Amino acid sequence: MRQIRKLFFQNAAGNRYGLNGERGAYATGLAGFGFTLSPSFADLSRGFFVPVSDETEPQGTVTFTMVFTRSPYASYAELVNWLAAAGTVTIVYNPTGAQEYYRDVTGNFFQKDELTEVGWLEVPVSLFCCTPWYKPVPTSLTLEGSGTDESKRYTYRYTKSLIYGADSTSNLSGTIVGAGHVPGSLTMEFFGDITNPRIRLVGNVSGKTYGVCSVTAVLSASDTLLFSTRYEDAYVKKRSAAGEVTDLLDALDLSSTPFFHIPVDEPCTITVESDATLKGRADLQIYYYYRSV
Repeated sequence: MRQIRKLFFQNAAGNRYGLNGERGAYATGLAGFGFTLSPSFADLSRGFFVPVSDETEPQGTVTFTMVFTRSPYASYAELVNWLAAAGTVTIVYNPTGAQEYYRDVTGNFFQKDELTEVGWLEVPVSLFCCTPWYKPVPTSLTLEGSGTDESKRYTYRYTKSLIYGADSTSNLSGTIVGAGHVPGSLTMEFFGDITNPRIRLVGNVSGKTYGVCSVTAVLSASDTLLFSTRYEDAYVKKRSAAGEVTDLLDALDLSSTPFFHIPVDEPCTITVESDATLKGRADLQIYYYYRSV
């Protein structure tokens, strides 16, 4: 049967190194693509237990054997040098040919040995996992017009996960549909005038407010508001037209769960609010996380 699944290394710049024979190097014997949980239980006696926490999960490892078939030693050196200059290393995994998943990793070992009888170099590889598998989904909220009159002008931009954008004098909102195995995260870039911005996430079914990122700051039309709720890289910043980035953590209200996560089990409305007339757009990247793919 023809092999469908594909595996790549990806560096911080988004460049890829194929592990499917593109450069005479193959990844075989893949392992560690499942998951292990380590929940805590309360002992109710007589053999009865109830889970009390599932927040802790052991760090995973991904292992495979790299087989270098063309100029093996030179190809091995090329890959090792590429990884050393990669910055953040991400495994890109396409199990079916239809959908790519990503996982940030760091090296554990590369075991180099002698050539085999047929002149190939087989290198066992082990990688520590720094994130679950994730799927980034780009989408956007759009706002057209000045928002200064009484009429509403709606500009609809349907995407896979964000339902609508609306013209308003003080807020911009849309619906995010949860997915994955653990709560998701997002990054946002807001372009346009905004005064004391607030980014709010509310469950559409429960009515629960999952968090509000409230910042005391005034951004002009040439500024960009940068916001991330990623587990490993949460921030709120301002980027000027000249490219200067200013951290806004000192202006952040920490009492309202500013770096919220997207629930798996209900759709939510995300709202960008302002104390003054709001005009602009927000580009989002939604991250859905999976224990195994």
